[in-house]
Amino acid sequence: MLLTPQSPDTVDMKSFVGMTIRESYLLRDYISQGNFGAVYKSEQQFLGVPVRRVAVKLSKAAQVDLKTAKDIFADAFLLAEAMDEMDDAQARTNLVHVYDVGLIKELDNRMFVVMEYIQGTDLDRQF
Repeated sequence: MLLTPQSPDTVDMKSFVGMTIRESYLLRDYISQGNFGAVYKSEQQFLGVPVRRVAVKLSKAAQVDLKTAKDIFADAFLLAEAMDEMDDAQARTNLVHVYDVGLIKELDNRMFVVMEYIQGTDLDRQF
């Protein structure tokens, strides 16, 4: 699929369902979206074989440069570092594991975050 740059307000985030990013993360189902972008129920694959269910958050913003991505992901990097120092019981109680972050050149340099998938309802429905 060939993508052209779009403004964050005009991109249809549901259109990414079915795509595989970084040859590893298949975006299976659209869950919801917020200010940053959309969240997808996804699966991590290795050589086309499903490895585990994950959630992938994909930014609405395109053409993101490295400095901007580093600034935006700074909190995710701190969280990942903090979780490395916790035992699993502490981490699982209140935090979601972050597995991967980066930029996707093939999707107009959009940012993505791959994290643990937790079945439930989105926050909009809880408040």
